[in-house]
Amino acid sequence: MFDYTDILKGDEEPSIVDIDGDRDEDVLYLADGKLYFKENRKNTPTVNFVSGPPLILAASDNDFFS
Repeated sequence: MFDYTDILKGDEEPSIVDIDGDRDEDVLYLADGKLYFKENRKNTPTVNFVSGPPLILAASDNDFFS
């Protein structure tokens, strides 16, 4: 473990958002030029697995650059 509070100055403005989509509030904040994410473990995110093969596209499939 490490003490990440050593780099805090007290003027950080945390953003409260549900980053992992599990319906609880997580925290994002910038300290010492680095972005930190603190996950709230109150709820666990729903995990979905894909069991099919990957979709492989060719460059000619790109509709934006025809």
